[in-house]
Amino acid sequence: YASRSPLSVMARIGLEYGFSNATLDRLFESNRSSGYTRELTFSSTVDLMTLVVTGNQPSVRAAYQQRNVGVWLKSVYEKLQQG
Repeated sequence: YASRSPLSVMARIGLEYGFSNATLDRLFESNRSSGYTRELTFSSTVDLMTLVVTGNQPSVRAAYQQRNVGVWLKSVYEKLQQG
């Protein structure tokens, strides 16, 4: 696949790096004006919402059940309400 479509492979690598958990968490920490990440990291929240927005899961609850984020579902909803 890489030899037939090198641009696609390079784009995917760039997106995977740009949206890696560590990169997203560093971006959040360096730009936040409020909020915190004790147990539920920003990258975990992005991961759950990506599943919903792309249509891979019909709801936040379904995405939560697919992923092991290490917090209660109530914590996820509270984080989403913070904005």
